[in-house]
Amino acid sequence: MAIRVTDHDPSWAERAATACDDVTAALPGVFDAIEHIGSTAVPGLAANPSST
Repeated sequence: MAIRVTDHDPSWAERAATACDDVTAALPGVFDAIEHIGSTAVPGLAANPSST
């Protein structure tokens, strides 16, 4: 599998927040917190957005 590094995409933060909200809504009371971590969580940093 090839690793693809792309320029930072400002939508990554919003997409992560939406995913966290979806998981929290689907599993209420299961998580204290969900954090967006990794290279796509760092503003301005090129990253490997493996899900895209």
